Order: sequence, then C-alpha cells, then structure tokens
Amino acid sequence: MERIVKKVLDRSAVQVKKVGGIRKGRGFSLNELKDAKIVIQEARDMDLPVDMRRKSNHPDNVKSLKALKKKK
Repeated sequence: MERIVKKVLDRSAVQVKKVGGIRKGRGFSLNELKDAKIVIQEARDMDLPVDMRRKSNHPDNVKSLKALKKKK
C-alpha cells in the first residue's frame, strides 16, 4: 500500500487483489484495533465498524484509528 491516505477515514481501506487499487472496507480488523490500543467495546461506542473476519493489518488504517481516537 504505497498510496498516502490524506484524510482520516471512518471506515477501513482495503486493497483490491486483481485491480490493485484501494476501496472502502467493511470494518477495521481486530489486529488494527489492537495496534491502535482500542478495545472492541470502545470502537463500537465510537461507532466504528469492526470486521471480525479480517485478519490483515494495514498501517494506514492504524493511523486513521489513532487519529480518530485523539479526535474523540
């Protein structure tokens, strides 16, 4: 993921395999929440979508989560 996400996302960004682009995801993964030091209940209280099926961890999403945590 070489692209730089300039604005804070309230949804996760996922890389599309065949095309190679980025699209909106269904929610943040548990690993991303853990890296941003956010508990699942806290994420749900902040109205952040959590995707329990995802196993990946994208640094851009972690940065977005940290920025959202500071904001709220």
